[in-house]
Amino acid sequence: MWRVLAAVLWLRNVRFVNSSEESGSSDDHAAVDGDETIARVAAALGCEVEPLRLALLRKKISVAGELIEQRYNIRTTNTGRRRILNHSS
Repeated sequence: MWRVLAAVLWLRNVRFVNSSEESGSSDDHAAVDGDETIARVAAALGCEVEPLRLALLRKKISVAGELIEQRYNIRTTNTGRRRILNHSS
């Protein structure tokens, strides 16, 4: 229980930026700003960093039996995180 609480508290500190700011590209997809905070969340949850990062930035949906991966933009990631954190407190 304490590990999950720690993960939720650290998740509040994860910051998202446009991936174009990190890579210089023109896409409008979110990226995690920095690695230290997400590494702490992953450690508290007992998982690896990269799968957690992908879970925060993308979703997979099934359409007509085909699996499609959709990347979140910066607005969607921040809105989703606020919803999770508001329900946990």
